[in-house]
Amino acid sequence: MSNLSDENTAVKVLFETSSGERILLHDDYNLAIYLPPGRICISTSWLNGGISEGLEAVVNHCIPRKLCHEQELEGGSLENYLRIVASNLGYDPSSTSVLLTAASMKHASVVSHSYRGLEVLAIVTAGVEVNGCRVGDPASYYQEDGKWKPFIGTINIMLLIGASLPHYALSRAIITATEAKTAALQELMVSSQYS
Repeated sequence: MSNLSDENTAVKVLFETSSGERILLHDDYNLAIYLPPGRICISTSWLNGGISEGLEAVVNHCIPRKLCHEQELEGGSLENYLRIVASNLGYDPSSTSVLLTAASMKHASVVSHSYRGLEVLAIVTAGVEVNGCRVGDPASYYQEDGKWKPFIGTINIMLLIGASLPHYALSRAIITATEAKTAALQELMVSSQYS
């Protein structure tokens, strides 16, 4: 991790785990998990997505609204834009994964629980009151020739598990987190705004 802030931006540490990960709020648009060396991650990001060893950070970034073409993004493409976001926050783009959402980071929820010495931390951003959708609704994200429809109803979950998990268990953790997200929406009676 290089320079976390400049003279105009104060980074707030929201939480630090017992194994050294730090949850950092850069501003209303960027929340990051700083990872100590040796962490294995699985990410759905366009930048360094998949299973990775050696990421220094995972960033949740609020994309500017009303954009519908890659050329409108700084850098002219989504991948370049994600690299610029990482770099502007002081992270090396080659070892940073950046998630996108329309939700503001000031509403992020950070929750930590332990069970028999295993610490699990979830950082969640959600935007479902106005534009929530569900599986089976018409597609809300479609890309062709560098154009896309706006993101709607994004729920990003950044999950830290205080154990060294094999790759199959990381994949299973994503499924379990998705099931938990579905159950939470059902319990809150959040319905689709479209169907």
